[in-house]
Amino acid sequence: MSRFKGLNAVITGGADGIGAAYALELARAGVNVAVLDVLEEKAQATVDAVQDLGVKATAVAADVTDRKSLSDAAQKVEDDLGAVALLIINAGVGIGGGYVGASERAVDWLLNVNVLGPINTARAFAPAMIEAEGPRHVAFTASSACLAPLDEGLAAYGASKKAMAGLAEGVRAELTPKGIGVTTIYPGLVNTRIWDAARSRPERFGGARHQPEEAGAYWRDEGMTVEHVAARAIASIEANEPHCVVPDASTRGKFDETVSALWEGFPADA
Repeated sequence: MSRFKGLNAVITGGADGIGAAYALELARAGVNVAVLDVLEEKAQATVDAVQDLGVKATAVAADVTDRKSLSDAAQKVEDDLGAVALLIINAGVGIGGGYVGASERAVDWLLNVNVLGPINTARAFAPAMIEAEGPRHVAFTASSACLAPLDEGLAAYGASKKAMAGLAEGVRAELTPKGIGVTTIYPGLVNTRIWDAARSRPERFGGARHQPEEAGAYWRDEGMTVEHVAARAIASIEANEPHCVVPDASTRGKFDETVSALWEGFPADA
């Protein structure tokens, strides 16, 4: 039985992909869910599916790059469901390539969503969680790119997720003494539409742009299911584990490569 049964969870980026899978996994365990996303219609569709499982749910329009939007969302969640016991900071986007060659607005978008977005979200919801009682937990969806050397194709995205993982460590240090657990989730390659993340990009960051469907073939053909990621991640949250790796076939080898390179950076007599 979930330690959050009958309590309330918030998921940013919950309209589709891993976020929607989290929502359904939690709903099956009896947890009420607030789905936050800039994709309002998709968020409502996820809420409809969650409610079909017999729990309460609410769809909330929210932009993690906008502090006022998140403040308003936190108030709506409290009004609709009540106090938040579980916060899953999941909203994320990707761009191809590195920081040097990308457009200024693309870089701003990536960092505002993947780095400042988690900070904004934690600051919007965690203060009330600190004042509450009972089981409380915050989780961050990072990436297995945090554990691996970065190639040019993943340079900007991977670096932003490494920053997010560092943020999660800082939040863990701050919240653990207050009785709030923190889990960082590191999924490998997943069959989501992150390759088409710009479909919901605000105008101030360059506006919406769709990629052709063939651009997502690699994710569809090689990625693990969102349901697999959600099941592993929610089990880790339930167990109050600080780290949850959901590996693909290459994750362990790339992690070992990273660790080996770090060891080589130590002096021989250390």
